[in-house]
Amino acid sequence: MESFSDIIDALGGPTAAMQALGAPSPQSVWNMKARNSIPARYWPRLVAAMAERGIVGVTHEGLARLASRRGGPERDRGALAAAMPASASEAAE
Repeated sequence: MESFSDIIDALGGPTAAMQALGAPSPQSVWNMKARNSIPARYWPRLVAAMAERGIVGVTHEGLARLASRRGGPERDRGALAAAMPASASEAAE
């Protein structure tokens, strides 16, 4: 997997990922996908869910590497703005 977004897709999309991760709503997973980030508190369930689906190679260490490649908060804001409609991103500034 090259990104957290890929992992969410591999779980079957936001609704399936919500159930697998124990996230509060599909929207929370959509937000994770838009930010290309899954909070570390979900990683134990994520690793287990991937193994249950026969998807090998998703480990805590691998998730930490993905997180470290993502960049800092400035990149997060840029990714979220890119995923928002133009009028919404302008209002967020």
